[in-house]
Amino acid sequence: INIGDKTIPYNENFKLFMTTTNPNPHYPPETFVKVTIINFAITRQGLEEQMLAIIVALENPQLEQKKNDIVKKNAQDKRDLRKIEDDILQSLTESKGDILMDEKLIGQLSHSKKMSKEINERVEVSKVTEK
Repeated sequence: INIGDKTIPYNENFKLFMTTTNPNPHYPPETFVKVTIINFAITRQGLEEQMLAIIVALENPQLEQKKNDIVKKNAQDKRDLRKIEDDILQSLTESKGDILMDEKLIGQLSHSKKMSKEINERVEVSKVTEK
């Protein structure tokens, strides 16, 4: 092993175990590539959900794929909602004069309201489907 400018011999059987009390530690991607991270802070409900997902994947792969697609779509919808909110705030800060007369802003708010309603409806439908 090279540490700094020194080469140090090591034993092939050497293992390093580290623990943390942090419930949600964040490590850079380089760390995840080099080490095995085990999360022992799983709840009973979380374990049940993981086991159910494995069983469903084995018995009905199409249903598991549909669930995964729903999860991905929900994540994308949440990102879209956040972007809509950011765009509205940006437009409000850039607005000059009376915001009630800014047609671009009003159009954006109308579009945002429509998109938000559609996304929230999809989220509700997906919650029912996911169960």
